[in-house]
Amino acid sequence: MSSNTFKYSIKAYPSSLLFRQNSKKSRARLSHTARMRRLRRRRESRKEEDQEERRKMEAKMELVNLKLYLENRCIMEENERLRKKALLLRQENQALLSHLLVTNFASPTTTTTLHS
Repeated sequence: MSSNTFKYSIKAYPSSLLFRQNSKKSRARLSHTARMRRLRRRRESRKEEDQEERRKMEAKMELVNLKLYLENRCIMEENERLRKKALLLRQENQALLSHLLVTNFASPTTTTTLHS
């Protein structure tokens, strides 16, 4: 009985049809494998492009950082120079003010001429 069903199944499916089905499956597997390879290559290519872009961005940021650092140094140096200049002007102002006060207290006629 099993031999009849086996013969019947062979008659129902000719060998050319079985071959075509098997070849379609292998083509499907092959195309799937090829697609997977292509996708892997694209991902690797994108990774390399992203890494290259990241390197370029890092170099650009490093230049910007260096420029900002130098600008900051210049500003700090100018600030220090202006601070010293302000200190000297303040000292000069205090000296002139004290001199003025000494001369005003020394001669009362000078104060009246200053106010009039």
